[in-house]
Amino acid sequence: MSQGCNTLVPVELLFSKGELDQALRSTIEKLIEEVAKWDPDQLLAQSEQEIAAYLAEKHAAHCPQLLRTEMYANEPRDGKQALRDDFYRRVEIDVSRLTVHVPYEGERVIFSLRPNSFTYNPPRADVTDSEVIFTFEDRQLDGEKVRGQLDHELAEIDRWLAWCREMTTRHNDSLMDTALSAVRQRRERLLADRNTVAGLGIPVRRRANAPSIAVPVQRRRPEITRPKLASAPYEPEPALSETDYDEAIRIIVNSGRQLERSPTTTLRLHEEERRDLMLVGLNSQFEGQAGGEVFNGAGKTDILLRVDNRNVFIAECKIWRGPKSFADAIDQLLGYLVWRDTKAALILFIETKDATQTIQKAQDVLEAHSQCIRTLSSGEPTDRKDFVLLSPSDDAREIKLAFLPFVITTPATVDGG
Repeated sequence: MSQGCNTLVPVELLFSKGELDQALRSTIEKLIEEVAKWDPDQLLAQSEQEIAAYLAEKHAAHCPQLLRTEMYANEPRDGKQALRDDFYRRVEIDVSRLTVHVPYEGERVIFSLRPNSFTYNPPRADVTDSEVIFTFEDRQLDGEKVRGQLDHELAEIDRWLAWCREMTTRHNDSLMDTALSAVRQRRERLLADRNTVAGLGIPVRRRANAPSIAVPVQRRRPEITRPKLASAPYEPEPALSETDYDEAIRIIVNSGRQLERSPTTTLRLHEEERRDLMLVGLNSQFEGQAGGEVFNGAGKTDILLRVDNRNVFIAECKIWRGPKSFADAIDQLLGYLVWRDTKAALILFIETKDATQTIQKAQDVLEAHSQCIRTLSSGEPTDRKDFVLLSPSDDAREIKLAFLPFVITTPATVDGG
């Protein structure tokens, strides 16, 4: 009669029910479909970065990770094992049965999908929503042999998961760009359609069944927060294009570099006089629509650019007086911004030694500000750096802020600290 040995009970093959590559492509298609179904008013009124980040996280693939340090075994139990005797007749023998449970984190479905790299002998195990389970049977279990077979099976599963993780990591890394592209393309179509309708001069009746809010989808692990809903239908408004915004920043940077090259003269100028020199360059490009010390929001802002009688760009000039003073300058600038202001710049003149450290301190203050939600760029220590802040008056509205440091020092200034 065939004798039992330390045997892993045959169960279903892992990584054999479908193709991981196809499943990941399907996930991207679902993301794009969700953008297409997003309520138009919400898509236009909400932050495209927030929507894209939400979608990227929601559709990310979470490759399982075995938690070996948390595995445990149940007490062995009596059982029956079917064998064939010497005459190929089916008989049952008494055996001991041991189950070992290995918890994991991640998505169960990935255990059933084949990665692009694979062998023709995939591992076997039972998989639940939270554990991988191995069952061993024998007339008399040998702990050393069971542990050796268990380690071999776990190593095989880890090898297959590593192949899966390589694919899911690439997939996840691409989702933000995919989501942003899908959101921007649909926003552009919606804006073009609405601007076309606005140009007709004919009232447009909203559909009776048009949703007033976006319907949140059911959450899954990890918990994902949907972007805040806009409180009213989107209305198209004039805005400074990214090209014009970058041009305004370029003009300010060029003016600032001129001031850096003549530090002896510049140090004798007050903030207002330095600002006026920058206004000259802005007005040469934007046809006299830039002004200084203009009332807006909670006070007078240093530089205000208006297009079609609406504010499209605001900048504030400050001399470095320490982190506390700079934090106050951020609050001051945010106080100047009204609801429709979404592009701004904070110009910092540094007149002390250790300029690189000072710039880093200023950037740290910006990143730590309660309204700052992310950093968009990072170049050389003395270059422009972009931040995104939430509007103090509307958490669903983002403000793009360019931080522009200029170092105005002479040898005497540096020596004097």
